[in-house]
Amino acid sequence: MPPQRPGATNPSPEVPDTTHPATLDFHWRRLLLFLRFAASGILSFLLDVGLFHLLVRALAYLPGAHELFWATLVARVCSSLFNYALNRGAVFRSTATVPASLLRYYLLAATLLLASWGLVDLVHRLLPGVFPTVAKVVVDCLLFLASYQIQHRWVFPVRSSAQRHR
Repeated sequence: MPPQRPGATNPSPEVPDTTHPATLDFHWRRLLLFLRFAASGILSFLLDVGLFHLLVRALAYLPGAHELFWATLVARVCSSLFNYALNRGAVFRSTATVPASLLRYYLLAATLLLASWGLVDLVHRLLPGVFPTVAKVVVDCLLFLASYQIQHRWVFPVRSSAQRHR
């Protein structure tokens, strides 16, 4: 096939023209969406760890307080609500109703928690030489990618313009 001149259309319908400005714009927007999702996750992680640290220190002086449990629970609830709000508003810019999307968000969170536990346990049993923390990092990175897709398609779905104007 002879080389194309600059600005010529793609002669092969099987091979997408990745240099077309509309295609580049689409990929750029998808990358920015994913980066916003990653930033939301990092900010939520920092809030979770920061609250956990403060609560462990504050609750340590109360007798029988079970400070690790309560610090984990309160920090996780606060950071997950923060993450939900960021993902709904700033990341996916969703117009889905709060009750429905919040329910889907927490169903996904519970599923990811169980998947993380189960897959880390599976890796630890199948490959006993792998340190559990290493397995968790690998598993949770894969689950992070799955979470992005599920949140984008199910928790905060993008409605078509026809659905928006109903």
